[in-house]
Amino acid sequence: MSSNTEAVKGFALESVIINSSRFLDRGGLEIMGSVTDIEIFENLENNYLTGKIAITDSFRMFDRLDFQGAETVTILLGQSENPNLPKSITKDFIVQKIISAKKINETSDVIFLNLVEMSEYQSNLINVNRAYKGSPISIMSAIAEEYLGRSISEFTSAGTFQDKMKMIIPNLSPLRALNWIKSRLTTIDGLPTYMFSTFQSDKLFYTDLNAMLSQPPINPKMPFLHGAAQDFTEISNGSKMIPIKSYALENNDDMYSRIREGVVGAKYSFYDSLTGRYKTHSFNVHTDAIAQLQVKDYERPTFASDFQIDGRPLQTYESEHISQFSTSGAYEDGSNRFKSIDQENDASDYNKRIIGRALKSFTTKTPITIVVDGRGFISGEYHRTIGNTIRVLFLANRPSNEEVKVDTKKSGDYIIYAAKHTLAAEKYMLSLQCVKISSYNEDGIMGMLS
Repeated sequence: MSSNTEAVKGFALESVIINSSRFLDRGGLEIMGSVTDIEIFENLENNYLTGKIAITDSFRMFDRLDFQGAETVTILLGQSENPNLPKSITKDFIVQKIISAKKINETSDVIFLNLVEMSEYQSNLINVNRAYKGSPISIMSAIAEEYLGRSISEFTSAGTFQDKMKMIIPNLSPLRALNWIKSRLTTIDGLPTYMFSTFQSDKLFYTDLNAMLSQPPINPKMPFLHGAAQDFTEISNGSKMIPIKSYALENNDDMYSRIREGVVGAKYSFYDSLTGRYKTHSFNVHTDAIAQLQVKDYERPTFASDFQIDGRPLQTYESEHISQFSTSGAYEDGSNRFKSIDQENDASDYNKRIIGRALKSFTTKTPITIVVDGRGFISGEYHRTIGNTIRVLFLANRPSNEEVKVDTKKSGDYIIYAAKHTLAAEKYMLSLQCVKISSYNEDGIMGMLS
């Protein structure tokens, strides 16, 4: 039975066990009563989790356990609100390092440990240097299952443009090998792909940008809202909002740096080592990349194609000339079945990767971080954080006698790019870094609730 405190927090910390092959007791040491705070970090670009934990040490734990930076930490967490979801979340971490140990009074220290997910630590011990062939997804699945015992859950809008391959993994750990392969993959339209790990599942997840953009928000009728909505009966009647505790909007809309990256307008040359020829392509972010997006009817892309300098659109300048070396024919046996990992047939095929690189950059052009109550996010059934889309509304500034409108710049259907779970004794908070590639083109708040 959950306590009242647990019901308010939305979670119940059931167990925290530190263990090591060096311990005489193979069951490990239960330290749940000494844990004051836990932070778990998820990121769309990371195929493993990281974390931090704070422990109060009043019984000489620090010197008696003799921390070496390879102890396991198993966290067992349950939700405390819905009795129909009894499944707890169990995650295994390993102590990466001791961040600090500080004296808080004459009888106690507080120890701060940095954690990495068990699979990343295991991966760090393994060197993969072998040949594979097949589709990129089948190769990645084989590596994940053979070396880490993890499966890959695929949620995509289309197949990968890169088809059958032969490759030799060049002395990489398994998770780094997965990231190396994934970084070269796009959809048929050139949209970028992602592989990530979540707090609430033992699987790895593989998806693409279009799949995330086309999915409905998980909270269309209960948007996260920043503003005094309780004062406005035209909003609060019949609709429930989830308040945003705080938000941060910093270092946004840096077009200058993206021009320098070569993802606005640039000339790309690919040197084919087999034929000795260059394959060139003039890249235009508007016609090559933004045009590939499936933007909803009520949205507009965050890149405006009508910015001009000296009467000329920004994307028509070849601001950078970028040359890349590529190999071809490495595995040619006359059947034309397999390509090497960096091989494409022509400049338009190479352009798929440029499109993916550009869209990844523009997806993070307008990030915003919101802090919300974490209640309802703990469930052993499925994850609700990174890779999901959420609806976020900010009320527009207005005189007191005007109709309530939304700020179309800050509001939007955002992809959760990164999440920090803060599990403290008195509360559970979520810090969500959210990204979008399109904004609302209308400011009527009721339209956002339909």
